[in-house]
Amino acid sequence: MAVNGVSANNLIRSIGMSNSSGQANASGAQQLVQQLLQDIERLLGAPDASMSAPPAAAGISGPAMTGSAGSTASATGIGSAFPNGPGKVKLAGFGSLQLPSGSDGNVDTVGAGSLGNYSSQYFNHNANGSITMTVPPGGGAHTAHSNFPRSELSESGSWKLSNGTSTLSATTSVDKLPKSGDVVIGQIHQKAGNAGKPRPPVELHYDKGNIVASVMDSNSPDAGRHNVTIAIGVKPGQKFSYSMQTQPDGKLTIAAAGQTKTVQLDSSFQSSDLYFKAGNYCQDPSGGSQVSFYGLNLSHGSN
Repeated sequence: MAVNGVSANNLIRSIGMSNSSGQANASGAQQLVQQLLQDIERLLGAPDASMSAPPAAAGISGPAMTGSAGSTASATGIGSAFPNGPGKVKLAGFGSLQLPSGSDGNVDTVGAGSLGNYSSQYFNHNANGSITMTVPPGGGAHTAHSNFPRSELSESGSWKLSNGTSTLSATTSVDKLPKSGDVVIGQIHQKAGNAGKPRPPVELHYDKGNIVASVMDSNSPDAGRHNVTIAIGVKPGQKFSYSMQTQPDGKLTIAAAGQTKTVQLDSSFQSSDLYFKAGNYCQDPSGGSQVSFYGLNLSHGSN
């Protein structure tokens, strides 16, 4: 051990104990110096350089910090499911599955009663309990109000902001990206009303590694949208969790990959009949996207 760069041996030699007549004194002085150094070590908390760090517990390693420069990845680590993400896929509450098959404006759908058993190239139940939703290369059919194909779940029924707290939460990974690099993995949509064409108040995009919410400025046919970046540096294939939660006053809290942002929905959405969507809404007409869900849950509470 060394204290302030001076080793124990150098301290001992500096006392001058090399002659035989002083061997007894040297022995006592050496013990005194060693005891003194031990006491200093305890007081200062200085580790002995000869001591190695304790081994890590078997099977446990520290989380890796990933992401591009300026990434806000936290110590919980992008690449693993965050603690607040659901660990089980719950299809209860979802009323239908839209597929990239059929014809434009009239896509194939799977009803709620068949979701638990349905499997195809577009929607697969995996052995570990997860589900994988795929839009194959080449694209496919799209709905009447979109130019993009999808394999996407829609919530059964609808709700209003004033009904209380409403939450969509998921643990997911975006496994394959289309050429555009953009996939919508969750939405707050609305039923058609007096405004005509229904537009989603909120779309949650995985866009080239960034999690970005596209939010309508107001509930009108020609309203613009603004983007809110929730998290950055999420690589394809890495698990992360996300959630979207609304409050009766229109407050919307979006969490993704360990980061959280709050936005205020315009008051014009108070009259909207809203519902959640989750899945793989490929933002490229040529398709080529794949998204897996390891946990998925809908909840509605009181005010």
